[in-house]
Amino acid sequence: MKKKIFGFIKQESVLIVACVLAIISTFFITPDTQYFEYIDFRTLGILFSLMALIAGFQNMGIFEDISRKLLNKVKNIR
Repeated sequence: MKKKIFGFIKQESVLIVACVLAIISTFFITPDTQYFEYIDFRTLGILFSLMALIAGFQNMGIFEDISRKLLNKVKNIR
């Protein structure tokens, strides 16, 4: 169990740091009635859509096809 937890922390260090900093920030910004106005749901929706689109393209292999076509046009990989 400890190995799984430490493995997760090591693998997802950026997520852990972001969560710790988010928890710390709650002590400096107290929730009030305007708290939900801070969140820009339009931007979050656009970012989610972009991430879903990129994941779909990746699953379809589009990026591999593009990279192969680009590498065929050059003389060396570097």
